[in-house]
Amino acid sequence: MNENKIIIGVPGKWKNRTDIVQAIVSYSEGYIFAGHIIKKIDSDEVFELDIYDHDPNLVKAFTYASQGRFPDELISEIDNHTYTLYVIGDSGSINEVRKISNVITGLLKSGGIAVKIENSGIAHSFEDWISMNSEEISELFNSFVTFARSEEFYYSCGMQVFGLPDATIETIVSPEEAGYVLSNFLYFILTENPKLNNGETFSVSLDDTKYKLNFTDCNYFDKDELFYNPYGIWNLKKI
Repeated sequence: MNENKIIIGVPGKWKNRTDIVQAIVSYSEGYIFAGHIIKKIDSDEVFELDIYDHDPNLVKAFTYASQGRFPDELISEIDNHTYTLYVIGDSGSINEVRKISNVITGLLKSGGIAVKIENSGIAHSFEDWISMNSEEISELFNSFVTFARSEEFYYSCGMQVFGLPDATIETIVSPEEAGYVLSNFLYFILTENPKLNNGETFSVSLDDTKYKLNFTDCNYFDKDELFYNPYGIWNLKKI
């Protein structure tokens, strides 16, 4: 898959493909689906939509991606899905992320039961996604970007959907500090679009610890992986 595309999966219990088409027309509140295209009515917003039959491994993927947040009832529903709809759209800006988020909301209203962002491996329940306000940048950020840990560093995943680099911090800091600094740094570059240079420093506030910035290529995911960030990585080193 093209790393410059956003890909989102929505499983559901539709009876057949005709049922999917009719449900989208009836309940998505503004979208139509034909062939492999879902389109917003009275708009030039068009996305690819692929339908996949039941996947017995999907429940494992959602269980992992939900990080223990999904109740057993929802896990059971996902296990019993009949189809999964994969929406594919352009990435690279807040506006593109907002548009595909609204499509996903339409699919949930049309019978979807959960959401998985393939570019970052994060999953959301129906209720959490429906309550998300796509006009709020902070809510888009929290819905699309996640954080993980390797042996050497903590890292973010998902900023490529906004057309921006991800970031890392060495594991010499605590998980709490890493999450605090990474989330604030990434939200800063998302909302302010600053011009940053190697060797400059960042701190959340004047009283907080300073971190030295170093920009590198994304070298912990292969280029053909959806997690790969073609916009690079900011490494934050504690001073």
